[in-house]
Amino acid sequence: MELLHFLIGEKNFCLPLSSVSRIVPIPPAYAYSGQASDPYYGIDGNVFPYVSLWDLLDIKSKYLEYEELKSFLEIRRKDHLDWIADLENSILNHGVFTKSRNPRECAFGKWYYAYTPKHKRLSLLLSYFERPHALIHELADTLLTMAETGRADQALLALKQAKDSTLMELLTIFESTIELVVDLQRRLIVLAKHDAQYLAIGIDAVIDIVDVSPAMRCQNPIASSQHISEFVSFDNGQSVPIINLAHLASNASLA
Repeated sequence: MELLHFLIGEKNFCLPLSSVSRIVPIPPAYAYSGQASDPYYGIDGNVFPYVSLWDLLDIKSKYLEYEELKSFLEIRRKDHLDWIADLENSILNHGVFTKSRNPRECAFGKWYYAYTPKHKRLSLLLSYFERPHALIHELADTLLTMAETGRADQALLALKQAKDSTLMELLTIFESTIELVVDLQRRLIVLAKHDAQYLAIGIDAVIDIVDVSPAMRCQNPIASSQHISEFVSFDNGQSVPIINLAHLASNASLA
């Protein structure tokens, strides 16, 4: 028996390979889980009942970190636009500037110097933040001192130059990083068939195709778990559940 070995979150599962018709990527914009997810999934003009194994098994996606990082970066990008706007207002109106002047003390900086990325491309891209981010925060002391000593016009000119160069560089890195963390979310649809019923099953990632002998298979010892039909024991001692495709298909038919 050949099995498709895959991940939901960091947990391993299998499906009979004979039931698998296709594997296609899930677009990042698709609501793969939760109440916003669609009960159907379209492939090449055909519509199939959609099964979110994340919801069914109550497991968070292995890509959840990147989802949260995207939202975080969008907020932090806006923070720095607001930071520049407040600095400009303080120069123009001789107001008190209350935002962080230390690049390590703003919300982004606190995260940036504590975060260790797992992905090499993300690590490289994040390294580009340090110089322009530090330069932006250094503007506060320099330009406010100029304004306080009667050189507000020069301060505003220097700020405009910084907005056109350093700030644009910083914003470009934010945008590139947001695009990357979206691209890193590579969830998949497994189009599987039980009897005459096709299902579009959402998963995080395929690990391998494995050939298992009857001796490696054992019955599901957890009688209450209808989502699991049986288990397969790998040579490394790992016991991996096989998804009960008949149960999924039955529920889809009832829906």
